[in-house]
Amino acid sequence: MTIEHEKPSDIFRERLRAARESLRQMSQAALAKDSGLPPSSIAHFEAGTRKPSFDSLRKLANALSVTTDFLLGRT
Repeated sequence: MTIEHEKPSDIFRERLRAARESLRQMSQAALAKDSGLPPSSIAHFEAGTRKPSFDSLRKLANALSVTTDFLLGRT
């Protein structure tokens, strides 16, 4: 359930961190390795200083075994 005043970029970073920490008990380094993305990208995505490309979003979702809709707050 999303909060209406929350920005989509905030939802994404919160969902990414929740999926990584709570659902999969992964470190940022482990997610980076599994997704094929640089560790610095994971840190930037979670901090909200960068937004992922469509390809990066897909890689993150696959590595976390979640849907892109989940990461984007659509489910």
